Amino acid sequence: MPVCIACNLKMSEPTGIAHSPTLSVSIVVYFPDAAWLKTTLETLVAALAHARHADTMRRANIFLVDNQADTKLSVFSALLAGACSEFSWIEAACIAGHGNIGYGRANNLAIARSSESDFHLVLNPDVKLAED
Repeated sequence: MPVCIACNLKMSEPTGIAHSPTLSVSIVVYFPDAAWLKTTLETLVAALAHARHADTMRRANIFLVDNQADTKLSVFSALLAGACSEFSWIEAACIAGHGNIGYGRANNLAIARSSESDFHLVLNPDVKLAED
């Protein structure tokens, strides 16, 4: 385990990762194709894992904003949780129950909860990302 030279404490993360940026991601959905959304989430998580392994990102927050849900529970919560389940450094949350407020305003809901992130990615639900 690396040791911080300045404070002589053991660090739980690799040396370079402590100074790496954080990322938040918002994905707004309104009656999406579930298969495409699953692909988007899986490839996003793979790309985030690649970035973390390369010490270019410390942690990530993924917000799935469901504009179709009329309750606080999104039917896509399980897809999001499943895609992120093995990575403790990825926080995932669904935002739902607000109805169809539009794409921009829905992204703003996630951005408002991402104030501690260094960068924010607005991602469409039908994108397949390359791992690198």
